[in-house]
Amino acid sequence: MRMLIAASCFLAIWMRFVIGDKVEGYIIFSEGIQLIVRGPQTSAADPSVTVFPPPQDQLRSSGRATLVCLIRGLSTSMADVSWYSNGELVTKGVIVSPASRDSDGTFSTVSLLAIPALSWEQGHTYSCTATDGDKVAESSVQASRC
Repeated sequence: MRMLIAASCFLAIWMRFVIGDKVEGYIIFSEGIQLIVRGPQTSAADPSVTVFPPPQDQLRSSGRATLVCLIRGLSTSMADVSWYSNGELVTKGVIVSPASRDSDGTFSTVSLLAIPALSWEQGHTYSCTATDGDKVAESSVQASRC
């Protein structure tokens, strides 16, 4: 049985559900903190990450650029998503949507990064990284490669 622990707190709620023939459950300690207990994984596939460049009309009309990161194949809804510009962690302008369960039992999420159009046009490399337990997947995009 695999166990992931993300911090600790005092309030505990037990939730249990069955997916196919697997019993899964988790405890919510407080807002945003969970203990996840799962049975053996049926799929050892790594998550996939795809970064989409900003639309050209947005660059021209607003002076902003919104990059989209699509993450699929996550084993839990608790994956960490990070954005990097030229290798430096970016925290400003990042939005990560709540993960949703796909028909195959994995989870998907989308993250957006809003940046000045000038940063995009200067050729910075933007990377989106998803960490799902011990698995890490990354994708990058750069204006000169689009």
